[in-house]
Amino acid sequence: MLTKAQRVQLSEEIGKAIEEHNDLLSSLRNQISRGEASQEVETRDDSATVHEGLIHASRTISRVTECLKKLKRRMNDLKNGFDGSCEGCGSDIPFDRLLAQPTTHHCVTCKTRGEKEERRDFGHAPGHHAFMTTQ
Repeated sequence: MLTKAQRVQLSEEIGKAIEEHNDLLSSLRNQISRGEASQEVETRDDSATVHEGLIHASRTISRVTECLKKLKRRMNDLKNGFDGSCEGCGSDIPFDRLLAQPTTHHCVTCKTRGEKEERRDFGHAPGHHAFMTTQ
């Protein structure tokens, strides 16, 4: 169970991460705006490079946005009494793990077990499916 001091520290760390993610989103959106506004492309290769950069930035925005949603949900969880318990087994998630992975819902044992089951069921490493689902 998280102590009050740990809850405060975790909340502060998540707040910093949210701020960093917001800054990154702003930077990526500016990059896309500059890329779309930049119509002075000298060669076909330059155009392809700009296009690839815009695609990469767009994909990164999607990933950062999803992470930002998870961070905000965890911040809300903390405000609503999240105590640091694993959703799998109910044991305490080590505080260091929560600091490193604040959006985690499982202790290392349950996470590892889930990944092994996923590999067994799908024959892939976690997250490397032929199809992707949103969790």
